[in-house]
Amino acid sequence: MEKLFTPNKWFVGFCALLIAVVATLKVVGDMHLAEYASTIGEDVFAWEWPELGMSSRVTAMKGHVIRRDANDAVVEVSGHQVVSKLGPDNKIEKETVIEPDVHATLTFYKRNSKWELGKVELK
Repeated sequence: MEKLFTPNKWFVGFCALLIAVVATLKVVGDMHLAEYASTIGEDVFAWEWPELGMSSRVTAMKGHVIRRDANDAVVEVSGHQVVSKLGPDNKIEKETVIEPDVHATLTFYKRNSKWELGKVELK
């Protein structure tokens, strides 16, 4: 029986290039989703309570993609929460690190080719 197909160096090179492009697209997509989740995570932990003269913000927020499918993704975000005591003119008088690390798990769903926040689980 005669061989009908034998791969040559061009075919192997093309397959290797295709695999490299697909892997790069996955890594870049995960990085984009982690950055988007970090931005949303900062908003989740930021609050202001004018009656008590307190406010909170998060520094060094990092995102890590745990799982990503075609239609949903789970991302864990963490950062340092800083609570500030505000003076009478709403300027920061004193800052205190309440929690060294705050964690949240964000679940995103894809709708019209955009990621939308579906669920937030605080830890």
